[in-house]
Amino acid sequence: MIPPENPAVAPGPWWRELNRYHWFVLVVAALGWLFDTMDQQLFNLARVPAMRALLKPGDDIALHGG
Repeated sequence: MIPPENPAVAPGPWWRELNRYHWFVLVVAALGWLFDTMDQQLFNLARVPAMRALLKPGDDIALHGG
């Protein structure tokens, strides 16, 4: 049986222990997060024109779309 390594004694920076697959997963997760937040920003940009198209002229957009 191989004894467990002591995590308190690291041989170097954490990123040197990552292989290609680890980096791939990290990049995919970061891109997923990036595009998810960009998606939310698109909703914010489209809200005012959409509310203008849906409401009657003179209605308060902030009251209904806030």
